[in-house]
Amino acid sequence: MIDEQVARRLDKALIIWITTVRADGQPQSAPVWYVREGDEIRIWSLDGARVKNIQQNPKVSLHLNDNGRGDDVVTMEGEATIDRSAAPGSANREFAKRYQPLLDSYKQTWDWFDRDYPVPLRIKPTRIRTM
Repeated sequence: MIDEQVARRLDKALIIWITTVRADGQPQSAPVWYVREGDEIRIWSLDGARVKNIQQNPKVSLHLNDNGRGDDVVTMEGEATIDRSAAPGSANREFAKRYQPLLDSYKQTWDWFDRDYPVPLRIKPTRIRTM
């Protein structure tokens, strides 16, 4: 489902925005670190409101920032699964390689990340739009 153009954008960008929906219908958006695994997106999340929202409603949306001129936008709708059996973010070689420079710049470690972002999410896009 993820074509070459979208794959290129996903592999280049460091931040993706995820939107979940509270039980009262209010959307909640946040920037997160992620990695593309084939046709799915993997995120390690705080164990808080986002996880609660997904437990109540697995429908999410994702989007990448534009190119600064309103072009090259990627938005996705999808289904999120909480995959507590998955390894922590530090164990995902591609994820760890991708975000090591950011961790270094924050003067943080993978122990910190794995402790604070312990919930693996797997998102399967069901609709992708580009502009």
